[in-house]
Amino acid sequence: MLVEIKNQFSGLLERFKETWQPILEDNSIVREHEPDMKEYLGKARLEWQEAQSYFNNVSEPELVDHAAFLLRAAESKYMYLLRKYKESSKG
Repeated sequence: MLVEIKNQFSGLLERFKETWQPILEDNSIVREHEPDMKEYLGKARLEWQEAQSYFNNVSEPELVDHAAFLLRAAESKYMYLLRKYKESSKG
């Protein structure tokens, strides 16, 4: 239940940001910097860890498939970004 509340709150914050960020940027109130590859990689790692925790703690049988899907998606995203980071570090 806590994970569901966290996900709902996270979604609400994201929608708020999507709505107000362009307005704030247009008015030069706030300028968000473009994250670099390390930041993307760090966020993806955190998402993967959260998905692992969710999968390990899910107790409702109906949510096991959902947790497995999120875990696999987060892992794929992290591995992709890690590969891109390593490639960009070589060049």
